[in-house]
Amino acid sequence: MTQQVDGRTLARAGKAVNAVAKRSRYMAVLNAAEVTTTPDGLEFRATDLETWLSYDVEGQAPTPDAEGRLWLDAAGLDALKGLKGPAAVELDGPAGVLRIGPAAVNAAAIEPEDWPDWPALVHSQRVFSWSGAAFRTAVKGWAACCFKVAETTRLSLTGVHVEWSEGAAGYTFTTTNGYHLLTEAYGPTVLEPAGSILLEVDALKRVAAAVSPKDTVTLDSVKDTDGRPFGRVTIHSAAGRAVYVLHTIAEDFPDFRRVIPSDPAEVAFTLEPDQFAAAVSSAARVAPDDSQAVSLQLAAGPDSNYGLVVSAESAAGLVSEVVPVDVSLGSTPDDMVPTLYNSRYLLDAAAIGAAGRIRFQWYGDLKAAKLELEPAGSASTYVVMPVRRPE
Repeated sequence: MTQQVDGRTLARAGKAVNAVAKRSRYMAVLNAAEVTTTPDGLEFRATDLETWLSYDVEGQAPTPDAEGRLWLDAAGLDALKGLKGPAAVELDGPAGVLRIGPAAVNAAAIEPEDWPDWPALVHSQRVFSWSGAAFRTAVKGWAACCFKVAETTRLSLTGVHVEWSEGAAGYTFTTTNGYHLLTEAYGPTVLEPAGSILLEVDALKRVAAAVSPKDTVTLDSVKDTDGRPFGRVTIHSAAGRAVYVLHTIAEDFPDFRRVIPSDPAEVAFTLEPDQFAAAVSSAARVAPDDSQAVSLQLAAGPDSNYGLVVSAESAAGLVSEVVPVDVSLGSTPDDMVPTLYNSRYLLDAAAIGAAGRIRFQWYGDLKAAKLELEPAGSASTYVVMPVRRPE
């Protein structure tokens, strides 16, 4: 039986499942995606046993009595690229063919009994909901503050730690690589009992790649029948729905709260993120290759107003720029001695806080600095460690 589906959605589904299916090097069955007819259209499924993806493509004229099932390998999924407009699709399971208009895509040779079972999820708790654009921005910020999986053996430093407790002011999302840290609070007061999950950011980046700005994205904390925790990310779009079930990282997350300064800062000031980023980028061009360090110091101008001097010096030259700041009441700006920070971490902070002003709190040249940021929809704190000066 033939169904009419949206070609763009079909291409989008093929791209998303291919990003999961092609990741396995050891099990051929995992390099394919399952395609079945449903009462509402088509369902694509793929897994690498760390991520389970189900992508529903709505049919414009679904046929509830039609049943079919087959598997597509990478070449078959590539046939979905570039589809646009309405597409007539027929899934012929017995013949092992997926027909898209006049074209026929041959199925991969997969035995149904070899196909892995999906996790049986029995408990769900809604954590947060984003617009597609806001979710992609959030994932980009998390990725900037943690390691990739291939860069460390400490898996806890490759994930975003999602934590909540009853009565807390939102769900807390935290990432760190040990040198800088980002913690954000999303949503209203929590009504659920305390809990947490630790999700791999590389997996969330693959989810974000399948998200369009106008989509809605929800995150749920879920458990299977054996009580094992998972994260479930659902993408709601105009013509379909994608559900990613993600394995959690089975490591304890570092005690990040102990590195966040809680005492009053010696010096505090606010500044515009775009001006700060421009000055840091300029200085970073001559920063030493090994440390990428730039120096920050407050200095009084001719009109007695203070500015933040952002500078760097190496064999490549000297760059020094001044960023206007508003010094907080009670601060003694002359106490801020030149302090070195990794320029990349400062640029990450400026990008995350681009929606509003940054409040920079300085505690000493050998102590962590705390930056309060204003990304959309959250209250965020960014902590960055200084770079030691060469002897």
